[in-house]
Amino acid sequence: MRITRRMLRQYKRSSTEHEEIINLVPFIDILTILVIYLLVGAVSPHLAALDLNLPSSQTTTVVSKKQPLQLTIALKKDGFIVNDRSGRERRLARNSKGYDLRQLGQTLLQIKQQHSDETTVTLLLEPDIAYDLLVQVMDTARLTPVTRKGQVATEMFPDISIGDAPK
Repeated sequence: MRITRRMLRQYKRSSTEHEEIINLVPFIDILTILVIYLLVGAVSPHLAALDLNLPSSQTTTVVSKKQPLQLTIALKKDGFIVNDRSGRERRLARNSKGYDLRQLGQTLLQIKQQHSDETTVTLLLEPDIAYDLLVQVMDTARLTPVTRKGQVATEMFPDISIGDAPK
């Protein structure tokens, strides 16, 4: 059989026309895998989150006969400083094992017993304080320390605000 130039041109033209068609099979495969991945990711376990009361740009004044406690805990490199409106400052020094969260819990429990209606505390952090320490202090401030087996922890200061420690 004799192949002419005309036949070759027709063959080339027909082969290029088929190449211009988009192959949808790989695209459908990718979409199927993407849908499965998104469905599995949506069912993943939820992380626990703590509610923080961040200061707002608008300041509101509350008129009250009793002054609020305004409890602050300063997280410093050398320990904690627990302070309230009365000016009574309690310093809890850092020992060789690290920060003493148990002593902080006992101090906060004493304050809570004197001011049972208060629920707010402000954490003031120095730069370079570890995030893990911040979470541990938040947990210590939120719940009473458990001293006996079977004792249930109750809320002390669940409303927590965070700020920078004064220099």
